[in-house]
Amino acid sequence: MKKLILLFLFVVYGLSAQELSVEKKEIYFTFAHAFKTVKGHCEKIEIKGKIFKKDNILQAELPFMIIVPVEGMRTGNSNRDSHLLETLDYTKHKQIIMNLKEVEASGDTYKLKALLKIKNVEKEVFTIAKYSRDGESSILKGSFELSLKDFSIEAPSLLLIKVKDTVMIDYKFILKSK
Repeated sequence: MKKLILLFLFVVYGLSAQELSVEKKEIYFTFAHAFKTVKGHCEKIEIKGKIFKKDNILQAELPFMIIVPVEGMRTGNSNRDSHLLETLDYTKHKQIIMNLKEVEASGDTYKLKALLKIKNVEKEVFTIAKYSRDGESSILKGSFELSLKDFSIEAPSLLLIKVKDTVMIDYKFILKSK
C-alpha cells in the first residue's frame, strides 16, 4: 500500500511540475583597479541539472552545476584577457564550477547556497536570486561578491597597483517551458 501511495505522489508531482530549459545564460564579472573598473562576461556556460516550475515556484534537481570554461571569459581587451587566463592558471584549471547545494524559496526571492570551485579551491557562497516573468519566459537573476584571496588568487597589477580583492558576479538565466 505504501508503494502505491508513493507511486501516486510521484505521478501527481510529475504531472504538475513543468521542466524548464535554460534558453539564455549570462554571467558577468566586475573588478576594480585604481584607474579603471572592468566588466567582463563568460561565454560557453554549461549547465548540468534540471529546473522545474511547480505552482509558479522554481525548483532545481540536485545535483545542479554551472560550469564556466576559463577560456570563455572575456573583458573586451585581448591583452587583459590573456592576463586573466594567467591569473586563473588556465593551463592547470580549465573550469570554474558552481555546485548548487541548497535552495530556499520565499515568494519571488530565492536564497541559494553553493560550493564554488576556482583553481581547485572550494568555497561556500551564498546569493539571493530574484524570479520574474516576461511573457513566456521565466527570468532568474542575482549577484554575489567573491574574494580573490579566498581562492588563493594573487590579484594582478597594473602600473604596480593591484586590482581590488573583491569581484562582483552578476548572473541572469532566461528559462522557458520544454
